[in-house]
Amino acid sequence: MTHSGLIRRLEEIASQPSGGAAAADTLRAWLGASQPFVRAGELTRFAELAPVGLIVDSFRIDIPFGTGGRRGRVGIGPNRINPRTLALTVAGHCEFLRKTADRDDLLVVVANDTRVFTDINRLHSFMGPDWSLLGTSSRSLARLACQIYAVYGVETLMTAPGDDDGYMPTPELSFAIRDLGAAGGLNVSASHNHPDDNGLKVYTPTGGQYCPPDDANLSATVEQVVLDPQIETLVAGHAGAAAPISPAVHRRYISMYTSRADALCSASATVAPQVPIVYTPLCGTGLANVGETLTGAGFQLHVPPDQYPDGSFAPIPLRSPNPEIPGVTDPAIDFAATVGAELVLSTDPDADRLGVEVRLSSGEWRHLTGNQIGAILGYFLAADPDGPGLSGSMITTVATSRVLRAVAALGSGIDLTDDLMIGFKFIGQLLDNAESEGALPDLVLASEESHGYLTTTDLRDKDGASGAYLIAHLHVLMRGSGRTLWDYLMNVFEATGVHIEYGRSLVLLGAEGADTIKAVMRSLRDVPMERVGSEPVVSRRDFLVDGTTGPLSGGERASRDVLEFASEHYRVVVRPSGTEAKLKYYFDYAEPPGPRGLAASRFAELEPLVRADCSAVYADLARRAGYELSAAALDLPDVLPMQEKAARDQVGRGRAGHDEAGQT
Repeated sequence: MTHSGLIRRLEEIASQPSGGAAAADTLRAWLGASQPFVRAGELTRFAELAPVGLIVDSFRIDIPFGTGGRRGRVGIGPNRINPRTLALTVAGHCEFLRKTADRDDLLVVVANDTRVFTDINRLHSFMGPDWSLLGTSSRSLARLACQIYAVYGVETLMTAPGDDDGYMPTPELSFAIRDLGAAGGLNVSASHNHPDDNGLKVYTPTGGQYCPPDDANLSATVEQVVLDPQIETLVAGHAGAAAPISPAVHRRYISMYTSRADALCSASATVAPQVPIVYTPLCGTGLANVGETLTGAGFQLHVPPDQYPDGSFAPIPLRSPNPEIPGVTDPAIDFAATVGAELVLSTDPDADRLGVEVRLSSGEWRHLTGNQIGAILGYFLAADPDGPGLSGSMITTVATSRVLRAVAALGSGIDLTDDLMIGFKFIGQLLDNAESEGALPDLVLASEESHGYLTTTDLRDKDGASGAYLIAHLHVLMRGSGRTLWDYLMNVFEATGVHIEYGRSLVLLGAEGADTIKAVMRSLRDVPMERVGSEPVVSRRDFLVDGTTGPLSGGERASRDVLEFASEHYRVVVRPSGTEAKLKYYFDYAEPPGPRGLAASRFAELEPLVRADCSAVYADLARRAGYELSAAALDLPDVLPMQEKAARDQVGRGRAGHDEAGQT
């Protein structure tokens, strides 16, 4: 591109709304001086050939350091995950540890999931097949991170450093940090996101994620980093920097659960080997925690042959390996028929979320929501007359179903905390604070609506293994008596009253999407919801104001940007995601216990009504975001961006109009 052509290109970028001017300034600076870990020829090709919208989104900001780290698309630019972004994050982490650690010999545990960037959506096809970022994997980024830590004098450990296909589940990272007495950890994973995304999450010395105000201090340190111009040369001198984690750490992690299974699940132990169960790691890391825990506890496990670790997530519908989403386990359910299994368990690629699908007596398969799984676990552990009857702490967040409040009331000696901000890191923080005060509780269950559970204080993050062996145990017991886990859930509702929950989100990509999310939250504050379904709103809470005692830090404002609207039976909680381009909302219905024996029929009666009211809230939020969608578009999977839903809706309406004209 000629000099005049480049000037016109930059002017075109600068003219774009929502970040165009900032993007043009940053791109101009990058083109004018070499950037560590950025190839000049590729940067020029990107500047010349990329769509303007992609350039703006890639260069408008530094990728935010959100919920303990960064997550987003892989690509060129400061608002993308790439080796440069990784280097800045790691360097900032090192500087932060130097300021906060109580010792000089620093050790960091580094983990990664299985994902590989291949530009599946062809957003960068103009870069050609020789583009250096193609094939970037979580493993390759994790190895590079270890080299960068070494440049800063920090030792690292990772699983089998010489294995190109090695990985570690997120929960085991949390355990290993604590077990090894490390100064912290780094996880290279984008959790349940599309394989062309990736992320970098920093962990505390206690195995949790940084919370306010520490997260703001960490973020500020990262943002102030200036990389040494020779960083790439220095990194090259530290090839193979990571040392291997002793296999004994993994054995201790697995035995932590298998010993609990021996104690809590003895009633099913003799039958368990005879009952087939399907488990899919959704092509991620879960065989190393959930898989080994289940087989170690004696359950008969079957894994779909095409869903072993695979960084492309190719066998997973929509390549969205998220146990929250109904349908992602459809191939595993098909496989279950071949082995006679009536239970399918799943985990996301970093194996901290647990999904459950159960075959009903009718032959239909039922997807359990995260709240329903939490209700089953909590009731079994604390309130089931035939369960272990544990006492201690039950912990959850403001967005999680109110059913755990009812379950806690049924138990004996249950101390309930259900007002934490959204995100499992706040559960970890509560445990950390209790431990520092010498009052670490006996944990019965920590649960969040997004399929996250913890039943041990030996780690500080949610763990798919924490609930998997308990669900498997209950499934075996129910099957032995001719019942199902769904029947067990209905029995829970007999005791607690019927609870129905839905979690939905509006995916709003790019600079425009980020502005839209802020606009919707402003709209909800300026013109609040007045009704939920047929019921008037009777209470509202704005967590930016309610419950605060003084000025909030940036991190506190981000975590408390939450609104709650409640009617007689309904509750709606709305917030921007801290890690993804989403506006999320949590919708739940609760009623007190009714006459015995009617919970199942009452649930069946209410479910379609509650679903319709939930869709009405979605339509309201979509309108506030500028999208007037048809009923069919409202029901499209929430993994689709709103822009795509609107485009499909327009095509669908056009076809309907054409058909109507043809009939006329």
